[in-house]
Amino acid sequence: MLSKRDKALMKVIYKRAIGNKAETFVAHPIELLDDIPYTSDFSCSDLEPTIEALSLDDYFEYKEVEKDGERAYKFALHSKGHAFIREIESEQRAIKFKIVLSVAGVIGTFLLGKLLTLIFG
Repeated sequence: MLSKRDKALMKVIYKRAIGNKAETFVAHPIELLDDIPYTSDFSCSDLEPTIEALSLDDYFEYKEVEKDGERAYKFALHSKGHAFIREIESEQRAIKFKIVLSVAGVIGTFLLGKLLTLIFG
């Protein structure tokens, strides 16, 4: 299970990689940070450890390269990185199912209570 920081960065990397035919891209750290939503609790110091952790989890391969005379990262998605969106969608489906189940439980309890008051009331 990925943390919020991991998911925020992985969404950025996934969108950029899928946008290219080779599914690889080179980006400066500031470009990655710019694409992360401001609502995420993500700071500049979190970038390197998060990239390293996601790489160790085999979501992608990255290498530090030189681009325009500055440090940049070259990313290449792995199969687990391709499955990232499916993982997010399945989490959302599970949450929606839990909400629907809770609402159905509340409605069922309400109807059962009304039925019992009609019978014994």
